[in-house]
Amino acid sequence: MADLTPTKPGYYWAQWRKAVLGTRNAAELTPSDDWEPVQVFENALDDQHPEYLMVEVGGVERAQGLDCFIWGDSISQQAEAAPVSHQHDPWERIAFNLCVEFGSDFVEDKQDFAKAVVREYLAAAPSANAQRRWA
Repeated sequence: MADLTPTKPGYYWAQWRKAVLGTRNAAELTPSDDWEPVQVFENALDDQHPEYLMVEVGGVERAQGLDCFIWGDSISQQAEAAPVSHQHDPWERIAFNLCVEFGSDFVEDKQDFAKAVVREYLAAAPSANAQRRWA
């Protein structure tokens, strides 16, 4: 099996297996068999630093190490491989943002509700800038 550990920043699918020391509610959150979208980001200037890349998990205040996860595909790779009809679906992008913010169960269980919330937000948005964030 190929090593899918990220080597650059981006969004990836991952299973969170262990938490770094000091993570709030770590015993309740890990280990998880659910595939969740996570964000890998540059945490240091030196790419040889052991914490050069770190991971943001939606709803978790402490960044996690790459070794805390079982890694799946990059989400952008999946989008590139998707059929053309799905590549530019704005609802898919919104669903991803909601997954990151609230977890995949929220979107899966409440997809119609999530869409309604976004529509209400866009209708009430005071500026075009707020609307671009969700488009």
